[in-house]
Amino acid sequence: MKKLKLIGEPYKIMKNTAFIKGMFNSSLEVSKFAGASLKTVSGIRGSVKKAVKEGAPDGAFRATFEDKI
Repeated sequence: MKKLKLIGEPYKIMKNTAFIKGMFNSSLEVSKFAGASLKTVSGIRGSVKKAVKEGAPDGAFRATFEDKI
């Protein structure tokens, strides 16, 4: 598989879960990448879970990480 470098920013952070915005343009795009692995700048690995429904920017999604980000 080809690696992609996409940049997003968290707008709400819980313990090991964060809501990320700015990486995708629509919820359809997020659903194509569901289950994909993520890596923060500091090296913490995570994965894309699913798109956020309402009250969020378009293309926002929930991601879980192995540690606090």
